[in-house]
Amino acid sequence: MKTNNVAVLSITRGNKLSRTRKVPDFRLVFLGLFLMGWLPLGASQPDLFYELLDRRDGLASMSVSSLAQDSRGFLWIGTQGGLHRYNGSTMTLYEHLPFDENSLTSNVVQSLYYDSAGDILWVGTYQGLNSLDLRTNTLSSLVRNDRPDSLRHNVVTAVIRDTQGRLWVGTLGGLHRMNQEGTGFIWYQPSDQDGHIANATIRSIHQGTDGRLWVMSNSGLYLYREATDDFILMVGTSRENTASNLGMIIREDSRGLLYLGFWDGGVVVYDPQSDRVVQTIVPDDLRIYSMILDSQENVWIGTWGGGLFLYERESGQLYWSQAQRGVKGSLSGNIVYSLLEDRTGMIWVGIHGGGLNKFNPLSRSFQQLTHDPNNSQSLTAGSVSSIFKDSLGRYWIGTYNGGLNLMEEFGSGYTRFTHSPGDSTSLSNNIIRDLTQDSQGHIWVATNQFLNRYNEDGTFTRFRTRELDGPLGIPDQTIMAILPHTVQGQYWLGTYSQGVVLWGPEQGVIETLQIPDNLVYSILRDSRQRLWIATNQGVHLYDNGMVQSMYRDGTRRGLAGQTARAIALDAQENVWVGTVEGGVTVISPDFQVIRHFGKDDGLVSYTVSGLLTSNDGTVWVTTNRGVSQVSLEQGVLLSLTQEQGLTYDEFSSGSMRDEDGYLILGNVDGVSRIHPRDFFAAQSPFPPVISEVYVQDFSTPLIPPAGKSAEVFVPWNQNNIFIEFATLDYSGSRSARFFYMLEGFDSQWVDGGDRRQVGYTNLPPGRYTFRVAFNPPSSLDDFPMESTLHIHVESPPHQRWWAFVLYGLTTILVVYGISQIRVRRALGNQIDTLEKMQHQLETANKKLNYLSYHDSLSGLGNRRMFSNTIHHEWTRCRRSGEPISLITVDIDYFKRYNDNMGHPAGDSVIETVAQV
Repeated sequence: MKTNNVAVLSITRGNKLSRTRKVPDFRLVFLGLFLMGWLPLGASQPDLFYELLDRRDGLASMSVSSLAQDSRGFLWIGTQGGLHRYNGSTMTLYEHLPFDENSLTSNVVQSLYYDSAGDILWVGTYQGLNSLDLRTNTLSSLVRNDRPDSLRHNVVTAVIRDTQGRLWVGTLGGLHRMNQEGTGFIWYQPSDQDGHIANATIRSIHQGTDGRLWVMSNSGLYLYREATDDFILMVGTSRENTASNLGMIIREDSRGLLYLGFWDGGVVVYDPQSDRVVQTIVPDDLRIYSMILDSQENVWIGTWGGGLFLYERESGQLYWSQAQRGVKGSLSGNIVYSLLEDRTGMIWVGIHGGGLNKFNPLSRSFQQLTHDPNNSQSLTAGSVSSIFKDSLGRYWIGTYNGGLNLMEEFGSGYTRFTHSPGDSTSLSNNIIRDLTQDSQGHIWVATNQFLNRYNEDGTFTRFRTRELDGPLGIPDQTIMAILPHTVQGQYWLGTYSQGVVLWGPEQGVIETLQIPDNLVYSILRDSRQRLWIATNQGVHLYDNGMVQSMYRDGTRRGLAGQTARAIALDAQENVWVGTVEGGVTVISPDFQVIRHFGKDDGLVSYTVSGLLTSNDGTVWVTTNRGVSQVSLEQGVLLSLTQEQGLTYDEFSSGSMRDEDGYLILGNVDGVSRIHPRDFFAAQSPFPPVISEVYVQDFSTPLIPPAGKSAEVFVPWNQNNIFIEFATLDYSGSRSARFFYMLEGFDSQWVDGGDRRQVGYTNLPPGRYTFRVAFNPPSSLDDFPMESTLHIHVESPPHQRWWAFVLYGLTTILVVYGISQIRVRRALGNQIDTLEKMQHQLETANKKLNYLSYHDSLSGLGNRRMFSNTIHHEWTRCRRSGEPISLITVDIDYFKRYNDNMGHPAGDSVIETVAQV
């Protein structure tokens, strides 16, 4: 068997990690089987691998940021393209729909929390907090607004409900606790003072088994003090019990020990009882981002670029897995965004740009393969965030977490530039945000940590923050966008948290723009020297000291999505704004919306990553699901996805058009260069769940959890029902075989095989019970696990009980009325009867006389009155010698209206005209 050399670390008594030995790449099988008690140490095992869920399985985005599982067993997957509900075979997508209040506020999902108290899934996004009521399948949202009790920041990073029923929400703007009314929040203002959390960035919230609440922030771990309603720092650099303050995540084991993931600090094991750190797990990559403790209390550690680490609690060994491009079954990416162990023991690994990996500890695992850094004729790993061609014809390709690539010609002559710790002339950070060249030919590189200027000797000059470089420093360490000013030596900088500033290396900050949002994604200058600024909260136009802003306001006069990620200028100076939630909005030079483009218009996705104008005037829109060519006048002309031959169809922000008209588009695994002219198991331990019920094509939510009966009421005139069911055992070790029966309609159980849906049409009125199980009836006693659904088909109105009551009452009233009439007739007086008849006759004569001169429909005079009147007037005018005039009025198009709309509508017109 082939083996690979992978470093393994173990814990010693002094809590230090020491190198031990090299192990073969089958060690995780051995580990999993050893933990299951199947095999002793030292037994050889076959290779293992990951299963990958990607676009073919229904993911809207390959960046899986959060995971959760509800009480029914559904897996909820938060991505940068929306929220998914997964039942083991199909995915249901919840995404932001422009102008629809019952949809997500943003497609960028950051955090998920299943709240069993209300059967609610809390969805934290980049545009506020959403609650999905799983009983009614309805969405509501809480976002930042002008109210003092609203969220102070829309990026929601953590949600939890404590045992007292209080909902806690962590954001990039601090910690919040929902008020008793459930309509707003109490904000715990970040501060350096005692009793406060020092940093506004909240990463994780956890309530321990002892009932105490813990909050992890970028200033350390804090304990909530119930009596004083404040916080105290327990783990942080100021207490000298950790090497980093950048807390990311909290987990707890059965002993009450807290496992704390710190960026640049490893995993710190903290004992709250003794208030001391008892252990530190230090993987080779310290950029800790995600972590779980599985059912065996082994620690799965996800890093931001270093792959996945598994710390075995029993042996103290640390196992490492990295992505291996082109190798089936390996980890699909090295940025581990999220982790989850489901109730069947499956480990789910969400990758930034790599989809969702599933590790089955009973049968499969990832291979221990790492990225080969020796292949200099390929791009560095990571999604491409920026592409630029300089005045010398060289291509610069910046990646997210992979550094910078320089190509003398496209596809050849690679030179890699990456951050080298300790070397101040190297690239300051491997996350590249933007690239540009100034009028003097200098190449500028904006990164997640400082601004760099490339020197032709292969070194970089770093421009750091003012805290490090004094008054001439840049305002924020993360530079998202850079645009050279028309004045030589000055640059517009878009930052992560400080907005837009005008800066120069010899002047420092010259001007700070007062825009409503400080998280800037892109800056564009039009021919009138105005700045268009795309931010997390809309797009802003800066013109000679004045700022105009446009947001998503729920109407077509505003943006279709709030998060503006990309902007481009077409030949008519219209500005195209690509949003994360709503596709593209086109804005005229006078700041008015011209048009929106979304999925209904043919765009492949609402989540736009980039915009690029081609030589023919069309705009190419890159998204998380493909690329579309769009014309302002003609709409979407062309869409390309993997089905049309694209190798990768999840595009990133980097793109450019060269002088030959080639479009170079960055995606999650490199770049694509194209030219527009070239385009012409056995039974599960869990019962099956009824996942969806459609009545006459309309979905009906099911309130009870799996394993309990739900009820559906079917209208008498919509008696077609379609039922979907699934197994929520995600191990996939054995295929499921379904048996179902509709009691009251089916005479026996139906063997559905692996079919997961059944439909019934024209169901007669009555009560039915739908049953679905994994076993035929003969073995149900051995395995009595099934789900049931009670179906009530209404009777037609004329067959309901109240109709028969009405029939009886009507009969009684008729009989009673007849008898009363007979009595009255017998007691009637002949004279009264004659008087009544005389009065009726006189009335009838008057009415008859009126009708003889008037039209019964319009009330106007009829032909007889006209004849009498014209004769009278003719005689009078002839006698007096006066002229006589006759005016006739015709109703235009009356015949066509009468024929098309019917005689009753024509009569209504005649009546209306007559009244006028």
